[in-house]
Amino acid sequence: MSVSIAIFGGAGIDRVALTDSRPVHGASNPGHLATAPGGVGFNVACVLARLGTRVRLIARIGNDPDGDIVLSAAGQAGIATDAITRSATSPTATYLAVLDDRRDLVVGVADMAIHEDITPDILEPALPHAAGDAIWIVDANLSAESVTAIAARARRLDKHLVALPVSPAKAMRLDGVLADIDLLIANRREAAMLLGEPSAKPAPSDLAKDLRARLRQDAAAIVTDAGSPLALSVATGVREFTPLPAATLSVNGAGDAFAGAVLHGLAIGRSLTEAIPLGLAAAALTVEREGTIPADLTGEAIAVRLSLAST
Repeated sequence: MSVSIAIFGGAGIDRVALTDSRPVHGASNPGHLATAPGGVGFNVACVLARLGTRVRLIARIGNDPDGDIVLSAAGQAGIATDAITRSATSPTATYLAVLDDRRDLVVGVADMAIHEDITPDILEPALPHAAGDAIWIVDANLSAESVTAIAARARRLDKHLVALPVSPAKAMRLDGVLADIDLLIANRREAAMLLGEPSAKPAPSDLAKDLRARLRQDAAAIVTDAGSPLALSVATGVREFTPLPAATLSVNGAGDAFAGAVLHGLAIGRSLTEAIPLGLAAAALTVEREGTIPADLTGEAIAVRLSLAST
């Protein structure tokens, strides 16, 4: 039987501009613009909902048109929105990215100040909504103070706590709660930052092993490395998994798709070694599509991709 999941994290609007040709700085460039709801918490929740897992998003948005878009999209995706709060003063989080004709990032601007509004006092009324959810996920868009409050409540309620560092810059917000975490999913740069080795380049297997030693007893750490093998560290040792072949169009959203599909696997009773291939298939499907979370990312599509990979 599948369990339900609560996600404490970021939700906002992604605005992406793609130039038609090599960009000319200081000039107007022909191109295409797209707007869609996003944020790590929102994206992971969408993946879970599409795969059939009951999921609740605990986030904060502005009382503005962008907030309306996020709230509507979450509801349409099947995400429980009863714990999403709205600010009367702060605008909905926005990420603006300009990509060149090769889809490399030219410049990105993140207006995420509203996430600082998610204080323990703001979270308190939302926590009872998540009391019945077996797995809690926290992403590091939230402040260190709020992450600490969530981790403390998770321990009291005996929840399985999963942490997503979001970025190297925000990863250290998890530093004070590592001993409370049951599963950490990080990329190589985030893992190095958490270990205090941001300039070093150890193998993902070494990073995963060292991170797991700082987590809760019997916890697990996953360290991804883009298209290179990822590492899973558990009490019995470290195992590597090779990403599935993919015709990459855009890597945007691949990490969120991976995390969402892995967590879906856990929610339906799979072990981590069984759930990671689901995440790899979801990531492969995502990088072959435009946008953050492709509309055809379904359980059936993942099963087909895994079947093709095994032949």
